Amino acid sequence: LDTNYPQLPIKGYWVDFRAIPKKVETISEKLALAKQLYQFDVIFYHRDAETTDIKILDQRKREIREGINDEGTNEKTICVIPIKMMESWLLFDTDAIKKAAGNRHYKGLLELPQIKRIEQEKQPKELLHKLLKRQAD
Repeated sequence: LDTNYPQLPIKGYWVDFRAIPKKVETISEKLALAKQLYQFDVIFYHRDAETTDIKILDQRKREIREGINDEGTNEKTICVIPIKMMESWLLFDTDAIKKAAGNRHYKGLLELPQIKRIEQEKQPKELLHKLLKRQAD
């Protein structure tokens, strides 16, 4: 959003439901809690596909939409359903990796996989963590 809409004031938050003492399980409960914690114009609801089967996209989107009890929240919800692990999305963006590592001025070589091979990367999370650690040094 920052890249494509630099003129918009964007403030993003990430809700880690694992850190909340009260167990929050359903989509409806999660969105209601997010609404209590943050006033938002748009909410991105992330749900992994957990498979490379493209048919799962519609199923996951349906799960999210059916789990929303509030029509107003439904209109503000964007379903994010990556087929591959989210970490692989960063593996083609050097600047994003530098930003995530907190070292935007890193001058070392990152040795990112070729874009056409990112989807075949067996352990994108491990590779990303290795790259982030290298920059933090």
